[in-house]
Amino acid sequence: MTHHRLIGAGLSVALVAGLPGAIAAQDQPVTPEGVDWTLTSYLDEQTAEVVGVPLGLQPTLRLQDGTASGLAGCNQFSGGYELDGSSLRFSEEMGVTLALCEPDAQAVEDAYLAALGQTDGWLIDAGALKLSDGFGDVILTFEVPDIMLTTSQLSGLVATLDGLRTEIDDLTAELVTLRDDMQAQNVDRLRERIKALESDNSKLQQRVDALEENPQPTARPGNTVSFSKAEKILLEGVPKRIESYCSPLRSSLPKGTRAAVTCQPNTSAVADINYYLMEGDDAAAVYASTMSTFNVPQAVSSTQTCEQGVKSQRQWVGGGWQADGCYRTNQRAEVRFIENATECRKLTVGGKTLPSPAFYIEVQGSDSDVERVYQWATKGLGSDAAQLSSLIVPIKRPEAGWSPSCPR
Repeated sequence: MTHHRLIGAGLSVALVAGLPGAIAAQDQPVTPEGVDWTLTSYLDEQTAEVVGVPLGLQPTLRLQDGTASGLAGCNQFSGGYELDGSSLRFSEEMGVTLALCEPDAQAVEDAYLAALGQTDGWLIDAGALKLSDGFGDVILTFEVPDIMLTTSQLSGLVATLDGLRTEIDDLTAELVTLRDDMQAQNVDRLRERIKALESDNSKLQQRVDALEENPQPTARPGNTVSFSKAEKILLEGVPKRIESYCSPLRSSLPKGTRAAVTCQPNTSAVADINYYLMEGDDAAAVYASTMSTFNVPQAVSSTQTCEQGVKSQRQWVGGGWQADGCYRTNQRAEVRFIENATECRKLTVGGKTLPSPAFYIEVQGSDSDVERVYQWATKGLGSDAAQLSSLIVPIKRPEAGWSPSCPR
């Protein structure tokens, strides 16, 4: 799904030895068209300072036959442009997709799209594309990196590695000093201290290994957010095992949504989960529309499944509208599920009776590993499980209606 956004009018890095693929000057482009450019920095309007694109984000731009397109931050965009000599202007109205963005990605996206609207000229200098405004100030800088990281991103990675090396060096120095003292003085206490440090280190490593294998939830502050009655009903279907901090979700809701919440589970596999309580037919329509947007083929065999880490979707019509699907977008895995909301199919929410209530769930991974996200979302479910996902608990409402699984 896309919407139209109006665009307003108004590091060098010293690479350490051993890092692969230095960014080298190749055949220098003489025109900005026909090249896949990667944004490396932009001018912050509020601070008037040049800001580097954070590590992990790769906004892009391609100019081709009068159409500008690319990745803004976490959404794709496209629109027209006019190129005349050193003059370059973009159309005020851009088509932009509607994916929910992390704060860092949203900040870059907003600044990027706003700067495109202020662009008046272009220049290629040392292989970098620089877009300037009507005052001649450079507001956007792009590169064509030889490796997957731009210079600003690589700079952040090098800084992180240097910090880790410093910590390791400090720990190593302490151990060496203690060993030297022990050898020079033969003090039993120093020998015991070394053994204690090594034991603690071993226990910490075992703990890290255990958490990576099976992340354990940690206690979080109590939720002070005020939920509506409909949102409280929806929260009954959020499993206790997730141990997450959930908040109401009240904007950019799919058509037919009766209640919605967003949760951040305590796991490295998933960034956030959005739960929607909808009528089954509405949920099915949203699912089909979303999956068709990403051109996901209808699965025709059991081998086309998310747990294989491939782009796929499955759907059944039986006791309720059920489906799951997965895909990768913007270098992140996303898995979506639909499942019956109640054991008895009929539910009254906000004064409206839903004959076939359903959960519509969006799971956004922390990276592009679809298989990892799907396995976490279906943890503990057998192949014959009635539910598609372990992310839901059916809401018990036997008094609200009847279905084949409930008594008359």
